[in-house]
Amino acid sequence: MILRQQVHNLVDELPEGQLPDVVEFIHDLLTAADVEGLAPRTVAAIQEGLEDVKAGRTISLDELERKYGL
Repeated sequence: MILRQQVHNLVDELPEGQLPDVVEFIHDLLTAADVEGLAPRTVAAIQEGLEDVKAGRTISLDELERKYGL
């Protein structure tokens, strides 16, 4: 339950304008079995993330946890 509460806390901190993206992402997680079922914006975000990884634009888990107070 701790992880679920962390997700709730992070969502509570988001600006209203970002909530539609969160809803779309969570919907995709709940309904998509594969890439064909994902919203185009989600597929583009995944591709962008993969390109970032290939280009070395990443941070460690420790850095992420510090940044978001986890």
